[in-house]
Amino acid sequence: MVTDRSPPDRVGSSFPDATNRELYRVRASWLTDLFPDELVIQEKAVSVVHKGFLVSQIETFPVRDIGRVVYVDAPFFAGIQILGKNVAHELSIHGLPKEKAQRARHMIEGLLLEQVGDISIPQWLEVGERGNQLVREGGARQAREDTNSY
Repeated sequence: MVTDRSPPDRVGSSFPDATNRELYRVRASWLTDLFPDELVIQEKAVSVVHKGFLVSQIETFPVRDIGRVVYVDAPFFAGIQILGKNVAHELSIHGLPKEKAQRARHMIEGLLLEQVGDISIPQWLEVGERGNQLVREGGARQAREDTNSY
């Protein structure tokens, strides 16, 4: 007897379209919040896990619905606001380490570039390398926008 040992999410579909791998995860500092929130970046969605006493709430944004990513700088920590194409939709997380917040922003910008077809990063790359390429491309886009604003 032959059985199909494929994972359920890959049965009957092509590999790149069937995955939503986690690319990056960053947690806010416990100094800013007793129950720190978490930002989770996947290939097709971005989520913020809001944690509280005995409860947690997850807000998710598909990459195709993201309009803009804003880096919010503060003296000790940073934050990210993710604005939707519909201005009524917004995700935000604060209390992130500055370097990790910049990396997350650049990675989301890279996902946006990939979504509109400006860049092409192979799906078969391992998660770490794919994330690094997205950060590189998203950071390059931000540098071009900063140069053009002057």
